[in-house]
Amino acid sequence: MVSEKIRVRIAEIQLCEDNLIHIDILPKAEMVLEDSHEIYDTVMKISDGKLYPLLIDCRSIVSMERDARKRFSNEDVVSAVALLVETPLSKIIGNFFVGLNKTTVPLKLFSSKTNALEWLEEFKP
Repeated sequence: MVSEKIRVRIAEIQLCEDNLIHIDILPKAEMVLEDSHEIYDTVMKISDGKLYPLLIDCRSIVSMERDARKRFSNEDVVSAVALLVETPLSKIIGNFFVGLNKTTVPLKLFSSKTNALEWLEEFKP
């Protein structure tokens, strides 16, 4: 099953033919709690009750509120999360997220999309 790309305020979200949910954070995004709810609700909708691995490209994110990070730490609609980081700022946000939030699913940071996709393979339905 492949979904259409859904655009929310700070991201584009799609269930792709590779059986992964891709979230591309838009350039210069500043994530607030409402954004995390909107992304969560969209993932719930396109996953239709199945647990898919999630690839989040957050290389261009500018900031992420504490409450938004907390919301994502209780992720119960995906099987694993790979965070794609590149800039020093996105690495700081990613490391901060991983270090301070105990997640309920495997979560790992990557600077290589290829490596992230390889790691997510084992979590596909």
